[in-house]
Amino acid sequence: MTFTPPSTMRALRTQHTKHKSVAVETVPLHLSDDDESATQLTPDEVLVRVRAVGINPTDAKHALGTGAEDWGSAGLVCGCDGAGDVVMVGAEVKDVNVGDRVAGFAYGTHHPTNGSYAEYVRYRASATLALPAAMSYAQGAALPIPHMTAVQALYMRMHLPPPSQGGAAGRMLIWGGGTAVGHHAIQLAKLSGLDVVAVASKSNHEALKSLGASHCVDYHDSDVVKQIQAVGKIEYGLDCVVEKGSTKNMIDAMQGGHIVLLLPPSDEDTAAQEANGGKLEMTLAYTVIGRAITFAKVMPFPAMPEDRKAIAQWSAKEFPALFEGWKQEANRSERFVGATLREMPGGLEGIEKGFRDSLEGKVRAEKLVYTL
Repeated sequence: MTFTPPSTMRALRTQHTKHKSVAVETVPLHLSDDDESATQLTPDEVLVRVRAVGINPTDAKHALGTGAEDWGSAGLVCGCDGAGDVVMVGAEVKDVNVGDRVAGFAYGTHHPTNGSYAEYVRYRASATLALPAAMSYAQGAALPIPHMTAVQALYMRMHLPPPSQGGAAGRMLIWGGGTAVGHHAIQLAKLSGLDVVAVASKSNHEALKSLGASHCVDYHDSDVVKQIQAVGKIEYGLDCVVEKGSTKNMIDAMQGGHIVLLLPPSDEDTAAQEANGGKLEMTLAYTVIGRAITFAKVMPFPAMPEDRKAIAQWSAKEFPALFEGWKQEANRSERFVGATLREMPGGLEGIEKGFRDSLEGKVRAEKLVYTL
């Protein structure tokens, strides 16, 4: 039976008001970014009926951020991460089928009619994840950007061997182990063979050790750099927060090595890492979509087809192996543990509260998700 998409849908959009706000509106459902009248889906995309969505810091900053964190504009559909049912596939899509349950992400708060916080969303097929049969939509919606960001940092930037191969040698420092990206990065680094040092609040240490961290350090401690150095030589670093001197502390502690950041480095940090003979670079999950973008209105990124190819390979091989045998009640498989979820009420209308909680620092070591 052929699916006929509706002409309109409900979606959460940023508003043209004096104060930053969002509202649920009825917007057109377009099958292409380039042609609003298109009757065929963009060839490399899938159309998904959204069942659940997750909130990332980038969503809140694009929608309601102010000052240095004012990353978005008005009149755009919000939301990156979502999970649901595939209802249409583009002509070039080979590995995703109508009826599949998937998680994926769009560049939310970037387009007037496409984003995950809506009844329907278009995803690049190569950047979708096939959900295990026992995984809930809410559990799936918590995955895409945190998981793919960690994958990108470890395997596309640091070029570590994947979990299926293992055998990595050395040690990784992860600053922000309690963040969503840190949660995934700790497990992946351990599965690839690295010894992991995680920096996070002391209240998170036992949980992070259960994920695979061998050593945990509290970033509140005045001697945090000395504590890290006492562990031994560290070859790899991932800064998941990039705030309050986190990158500088990593540079001082590691004295070289390869550090990947989730936000742009300062000129001072770049110079310091170069002086140490190390490498410092930013990674951005949006590049796995394979299209040129301008991030946060000021940072252009070219199309990176190599990232698109790499995430497609990961989604086809590594992800299914890691999440095989998923148990919904336990929120884990034998090899991988899901993030702690806070399931929020209110559907699309309730998402603004999640944005504000995120911006006000009220989200700690958990993932906010909404069922639609």
